[in-house]
Amino acid sequence: ENRAFGQEKTSGIATYEHAFNVQPNPTTGVVNILCNDKAYLNQSLRIDVYTATGKVVNSHHLMSAGRDFIDLSHLPNGLYIVRLTTQTGFHQTYKLALLR
Repeated sequence: ENRAFGQEKTSGIATYEHAFNVQPNPTTGVVNILCNDKAYLNQSLRIDVYTATGKVVNSHHLMSAGRDFIDLSHLPNGLYIVRLTTQTGFHQTYKLALLR
């Protein structure tokens, strides 16, 4: 199950709990980023991946938040935090397990 935690809404856009999905979870490396809220489809999206201790290990900037993927196969197995931030400041944070 993929649940977001630590969500904050800093814009005036009405959203529902799961504006984005990060899947599969657990993953073996390639992670799909899916936008479920059409209000964010045409916004740029920043993706930051952190270790459990808070170190940034991967960052991406997408021009459109529709559907994309990130490849984390170069990272060691473990628990990571994925933070998605739209250009309006809305963000969602996910726990992600990388297992091979």
